[in-house]
Amino acid sequence: MILLFAALQAAPPPPPALPEEDIVVIARKLDRWRGRITTSPLGTRCVTKLSTGDREIDKVGCTAMERCWPTILPRMKAAQATGADKAERRAAQEAINADFGACARPQRVKLIEELRARRAAARGAGA
Repeated sequence: MILLFAALQAAPPPPPALPEEDIVVIARKLDRWRGRITTSPLGTRCVTKLSTGDREIDKVGCTAMERCWPTILPRMKAAQATGADKAERRAAQEAINADFGACARPQRVKLIEELRARRAAARGAGA
């Protein structure tokens, strides 16, 4: 028992993750993240509904949504204001959601890389 403990203490720490591994880990965690964005007279607000367990990664999800929201909001308001039937409203909402995703995905990629670089710099591994 004592030998095992001594062997564990003598084992070198695992090597730091490579930048590509960091990006994959962050992206996988972010895939599980869920958030909601709302606009009120007080402004726009993003709330995490299902956290990754990492506040910085949760912030990536919200920031990507917040950056894209101004381009989507006018269309969303217009779609809600029309007298369209349920099928037309659903089709409009699906198109808006697709465009929102098309905007948010590249934002996420950029924000994930920025987070990876910050974390690498904090570890002393460079960018």
